[in-house]
Amino acid sequence: MGRIRKLDPQTVNEIAAGEVVERPASVVKELIENSIDARARRIEVRVEDGGKRTISVIDDGEGMSSEDALVSIGQHSTSKISGIDDLDRLRSYGFRGEALASIASVSRMTLRTRHQDDQSGTEISTEFGSEPSVTPVGAPVGTTVTVENLFANVPARLKHLASTKTELSHITSAVIRYAVAWPEISFDLYSEGKLLQSFRGPDLASRLTELIGVRAAKRLIDISAESEGASVDGKLTAMDVTRSSSSSIYLYVNRRPVTSPLILSAVADGYGTRLMKGRHPLGSIMIEVPPGSVDVNVHPTKREVRFAEPEKIRQLIVQAIDSSFRHEDPTPRLGDLMDYTKIGRSEGRAESSRSADLSRPMQTRLEEEEPAEASFPLEPLTQLLRTYIIATGADSDSLILIDQHAAAERIQYERILSSVKQGDDRSQRLIAPVMLDLASDEKNALEENMEHLRSLGFEMEPFGGGSYRLIGVPVVLGQEQGERALRGVLSEIVKADRRRPLGEELIWKVACHGSVRAGEELTRSQMRDLISSLLRTDNPYTCEHGRPTMISLTTGDLERLFKRRV
Repeated sequence: MGRIRKLDPQTVNEIAAGEVVERPASVVKELIENSIDARARRIEVRVEDGGKRTISVIDDGEGMSSEDALVSIGQHSTSKISGIDDLDRLRSYGFRGEALASIASVSRMTLRTRHQDDQSGTEISTEFGSEPSVTPVGAPVGTTVTVENLFANVPARLKHLASTKTELSHITSAVIRYAVAWPEISFDLYSEGKLLQSFRGPDLASRLTELIGVRAAKRLIDISAESEGASVDGKLTAMDVTRSSSSSIYLYVNRRPVTSPLILSAVADGYGTRLMKGRHPLGSIMIEVPPGSVDVNVHPTKREVRFAEPEKIRQLIVQAIDSSFRHEDPTPRLGDLMDYTKIGRSEGRAESSRSADLSRPMQTRLEEEEPAEASFPLEPLTQLLRTYIIATGADSDSLILIDQHAAAERIQYERILSSVKQGDDRSQRLIAPVMLDLASDEKNALEENMEHLRSLGFEMEPFGGGSYRLIGVPVVLGQEQGERALRGVLSEIVKADRRRPLGEELIWKVACHGSVRAGEELTRSQMRDLISSLLRTDNPYTCEHGRPTMISLTTGDLERLFKRRV
């Protein structure tokens, strides 16, 4: 007798269930997708014991005829495709025809349905893949699938399910993902008969508000871009509303919830230096592409996708986010409500009567203070702790607090970056070269990054032993700040034990070490210069590390802090 044999259908279904049905949330996901494909406008999910005891998904979709209902619980039964070529035109969620058969093989499943053209409904019951029983019943149009005793016939799988609380959390996340993608469908989630989540909002904004809260939702910014049949739309929070995890960014491709390192990386690139390292915005991104240009058949759960042109999609996301934030003025406000005020970009980018010369050390710039100009968007009042500038707007009831070091960092960063991109003459030769006596590790750091440092405008030449002569510095820094920036960068590289050249990150570090520092006293004129230059940058609201350069304190905030207003 041969050793190779064909598996029986029950074994095949149980193996398939191991890929498709990982936990109760997998059942909820598959059943919700079936409901959406059936054009439901109301979907209700009810679970007991975190879905381990009972899961019911009820919809008001088109329903199925008795014949279709019986076929649907068989393996590889689908109405979505008839051949492989149909995958290139597929817009529905389901297409493999595995979900109901897989679920039925590892549970006690009851399917009750009625097609909109039928007078009565059909109930099909099956227990762990057994021969189904079919009964005519009275039923409303739509479908109800009830799954009981999940994995009771697979003890090893049942044993490894998490606690009720954890499994319920996964189910909740699954419902949320579809509720965000389909605001035109109402979703209700019940646990032990109690309503946990209800999504009735008619649009994306209302759905996100229910998830992230009113205050964070006020900071949502629309993003949109389109190119060659692909589009990106969505809403993401401004850079001051972030979390340490990316779990609150809901990603979709053709309304299919996905996990995608490519998309998350593109989001980070779109925010660029507006976002602090390790922080993530909240919101959603909806990508629409022709079905043939994305492969959703990578994994049984269909959560992973592959794009035919991934770089095109990445660039489109970056463009959508970057262009949207260039038209926003997100100044964080200090106060209980965390509401926000705006500073007019058109005013801020207008040329001031004179350009700020931040290349000179602030301590030596003792220009005579000039009277305030009526058209100046922010007027400095004083310096606090020799670190923060307190300013007020001409037509505002807000006080603006500016971090002088973060502001100077943003200015220097954009100046250096612009100089590098435009290929300007970046180096200023020093009349008297500066001797750099370097330790061996500092010398190694210098030599490893020599090419990048020269591209920024630093000019060095060996002087024997571990010494170098600094003979040129970036024009935008000047001698004192240039020397300080170089020494600071080398010291930081050594402390971080970097084993490779820094590249563009070097611009951040040079800007940081070559900027006005906390603790430096500024005159009123110097403060005005700093503010003027900051408001002319492309992104005046964060430094290159993503920290805010300014926050605002409104009259309303003060009244709430002093309990004059509740």
